[in-house]
Amino acid sequence: MTGDTRVHTITPDPTGLARSWHPIRQAVAALLAVPEDVGRPALQAAIASSGLEPPDAPGLAELFCLEAPVNGMELAVRRRECVASALRVLRGGPRWKPTLLIFEDVERFDRPSLDLLLRLVEFPGEAPVHVILTSTPGGEIEWVEGAGQLQLQGLRYEAICELLRSTGSAGLDATELTALTGGVPLHVEQRLRQALEGGAASGDSLAEVVDTRVEALPPGARRALQASAVLGTECERRLVGRLLRADDNLEAALEVLDSRGFVVLRGERVIFAHPLVQELVLSSIPVDARRQFHSQVHFLLRREGAAAAIVGSHGFHAAGGEQVIASLERAGQEAQRLFDDAGAVVHYRRAWELARRALLAGEEDAEQELARVGVMLGDAMCYAGDLTGADGVLRETLNGCGTERALAARTLRALARVAAAGGQPFERCAEHMRAALAQALRSGDRAVIAETYLEWSTLLQREGDLRTASAELTEGILVVTGGEGPRAADAPPLTWRLALRMGELQLALGQPTDACASAEAALLQADRVGSHLGAARAHTLLGDAYRALGRNTDAATQRVKAVEWMRRLGDRRSTAELLWALAKEDLAAGAPDRAREKLVEVRDLSDAVEWRDGVERASETLLALH
Repeated sequence: MTGDTRVHTITPDPTGLARSWHPIRQAVAALLAVPEDVGRPALQAAIASSGLEPPDAPGLAELFCLEAPVNGMELAVRRRECVASALRVLRGGPRWKPTLLIFEDVERFDRPSLDLLLRLVEFPGEAPVHVILTSTPGGEIEWVEGAGQLQLQGLRYEAICELLRSTGSAGLDATELTALTGGVPLHVEQRLRQALEGGAASGDSLAEVVDTRVEALPPGARRALQASAVLGTECERRLVGRLLRADDNLEAALEVLDSRGFVVLRGERVIFAHPLVQELVLSSIPVDARRQFHSQVHFLLRREGAAAAIVGSHGFHAAGGEQVIASLERAGQEAQRLFDDAGAVVHYRRAWELARRALLAGEEDAEQELARVGVMLGDAMCYAGDLTGADGVLRETLNGCGTERALAARTLRALARVAAAGGQPFERCAEHMRAALAQALRSGDRAVIAETYLEWSTLLQREGDLRTASAELTEGILVVTGGEGPRAADAPPLTWRLALRMGELQLALGQPTDACASAEAALLQADRVGSHLGAARAHTLLGDAYRALGRNTDAATQRVKAVEWMRRLGDRRSTAELLWALAKEDLAAGAPDRAREKLVEVRDLSDAVEWRDGVERASETLLALH
């Protein structure tokens, strides 16, 4: 706090892994005055006291990993709600004091966090919240429109002269020091410290100066510094101690490092004075010693149940193994659950590399393991935008599937997605999908078969071939239900989606009666597997089908039920769309007061998730009613 202004400094992930949403979670927690491991009741209380709206709770629960997607909410919807709620907090509440948010070294942030910050800078909102982003030259923030930019210059010659006088470093020449360092503060500081410690310069670069200072440390302090660097820019004292030799004195070593300005000791935390120093120390550790450190950390953290991303990363640098591949797979899945495809690619690629090593070493089942990791990597690369890389990985994966039919089906489906995303001809995509369907049917796995038919129908629908899509779905439903149809009591969980898609196609083909039957079957299956999302989507489709049949009262009843489900799920965009449809029906029925109430909610919900079209339509209609 500075005067009446709150100041929060947000730093990159101290582990160096750029874990998904770490800086945004840190910032939101600071603004709401809650810990980063906040529970649901405390988060809801903070939302209420901050003047935010209860509908922001589901999105913030996603951000703090409190919202398990048990009800199958689409990834795009969950991402939209998470981003919208986080932006609402970062833009400030109506009763907030002036706030300054400083995000340091944003080039070290994960992709979703950086994207959100760029959006925040371009559309900052109206509350008194100010944002500063720092980055190295040439970063993405240099191209952000609507933001002021300041490029920091090196220290001037006069400032360096004053530093030499104040530190008593009479043996250094100010002109030479300015020329060697370019006035970069960290480089100047390290040369000053080197001179004060009595060391002789071994080179001109910052890396050489830091390396010289590290070599001049007592052995125990040097090992403590190296252990800290392996753990990240910030770590726990106890972990550093666990990595030292039995005869090393942890406290004495840390006191030396603190006194020489390598680290700052803050309670039980050891924090590097500058992240670049941590990088330079880490890179200077001999390869074998560094691998040994990583191996020790991997063993310690795996035993303590640390996050899969951290355990997997240290395991990877320690040369891998089957358990490490499993940790990296879990880390990739967690990143995807948090809408971070770029982060998932990093974890899956490491798992892929380790699986390849196992294959080359002739380990048993290594080929199937490589294929399993490959399909996940290829899928993530596709969603991250690396279509060429994804295609290559998936083709190699396909060759390693062997008799694993279900895995081959997943790989071929992913190849179809890559082809479609790359704008390849429909027939190329269809070729992959037909092959995927053949493999899925041979696998006998009903879940894989259902997924493949659903994706195949989606591809046909996008091509505009609704009748073929409908015919394929009919066949798929019969296959996965053993011929019983969409109301079968023994059906895979995805059956509600198949029935729902069938109903949507039937409605588009002008068959509203059939669409009603399919929607009712989808509702039945959704209730059977406990899918709230399925219930919401089925009620929405029933409303559309009844409307097409002229049964307006029944249509309105179904839409009201859909609104209730969507509110419960926290999907504000879909809620606004349904309320808009109901408001139009109220206006057509000559009930402007009922319509006005719905339109106000449409406008507010649309504004919360930045759905500009919804805001404009609702606002224009409200204006016309006055």
